[in-house]
Amino acid sequence: ELSDSAFWNIVSSYSEPEQPFTHYLVSNETFFPNLVTNLLALNVRGGGYIGVAPEQNYHYIAAIRPQIAFIMDIRRQAIIQHLMFKAVFELSPDRADFISLLFTKPRPAGIPANATAFQVWTAFWFINTDTSKFNANMNRVFDQLTKKHKFALNTADSALLRFTYTAFYTAGPS
Repeated sequence: ELSDSAFWNIVSSYSEPEQPFTHYLVSNETFFPNLVTNLLALNVRGGGYIGVAPEQNYHYIAAIRPQIAFIMDIRRQAIIQHLMFKAVFELSPDRADFISLLFTKPRPAGIPANATAFQVWTAFWFINTDTSKFNANMNRVFDQLTKKHKFALNTADSALLRFTYTAFYTAGPS
């Protein structure tokens, strides 16, 4: 486990400033569920994990359960997105709270803490975003990174965090 300062040192010293890259927030890889199935069948476990790009890494990490994982990307926005995910994971005791916070949707009643991913998606799919909670949720994510972890997000990083969080809020799970 890395300390917050060691982690931030890696993020800030190994990462480049934002460049004019295309912003994409979700994977365009359609084959990764098959790869996860193969990893599980082969009982690949532990070790270290190195990945690149957006959220498909979390599927691999969940399947492999490595002792340490690094997700890298040349795009600064992708790094900030992973920091956003870090904050949302930490602030969410279960899957339903994660989806609620990530998309700024009120949590539907009756979702158990051990609900499957399918149950969670089904419950949230037609729930509208809660515009009155957006700023409060954005501030929770920002505070988790800057106050709890003391990550020194500069003005450009803060703008990328808002851009990314807004995209999930605006577009929703679709």
